[in-house]
Amino acid sequence: MDCYSAEDIFSLSADTILLMTGLERAYGFLIENNNEEMNLREIIAKNSNFLPIKEKNFTISQSIVNKVLDNQNSVYISNADSNNNKSQSMFDFDIKTVICIPLSHTNEKLEKKLIGILYIDKQYSSHPLPSKLETSLKTIASMTANSILSIKNPSLAKMTPEFRQKYQFINSEIHNIKSTLSTSSKLINKFDYGNPSALKTILRECRKDLMRLTRTISPPIQHTTSKSIEEQTSHF
Repeated sequence: MDCYSAEDIFSLSADTILLMTGLERAYGFLIENNNEEMNLREIIAKNSNFLPIKEKNFTISQSIVNKVLDNQNSVYISNADSNNNKSQSMFDFDIKTVICIPLSHTNEKLEKKLIGILYIDKQYSSHPLPSKLETSLKTIASMTANSILSIKNPSLAKMTPEFRQKYQFINSEIHNIKSTLSTSSKLINKFDYGNPSALKTILRECRKDLMRLTRTISPPIQHTTSKSIEEQTSHF
């Protein structure tokens, strides 16, 4: 899938982060300035099955989003129950793990401009976040912001062949992982407890795809992330 719109870009980024983190919900917002007033417009909302979330009212942490809008710094809370920064909205909606990342770019005057937000969370039970995650998510945020900017105003961003190739590769790897997980689900449905031998083979392929995806997203020095994923899945 080529990315022709902000929705395509947010969808690809959301799928990537959901796969990397194991969290359950991902939202993408663009910032719109009307009469000097900053407003958020939801572009996508997806669940861990990569399907659209349909809800009448937001059940995300508005205070976390506002905090990121105010200081333009990312928020990472792995276990809200043991975190002093737990907000009232996190308590109200029983949000246990949350990541909120600003999407920004630097203009010709070297001024940092915020153009959007990526918000990912998990409700009801906490979820440990992978090691070295922050560096990988910064890379994804930069790629997302640059891609959105190139669509909104091509003169402000340059999509180099190398950058486009990396983005297309990530999309291809996500498609492979989705296909692998879908095949696993069909096997489990076909047999009462699945075919152990077939499932192991499929999960090994899924692990390989995840490792390639991690190496692509992370800078070269981040071999620890790939190793961590390999260690976590070595029992398959």
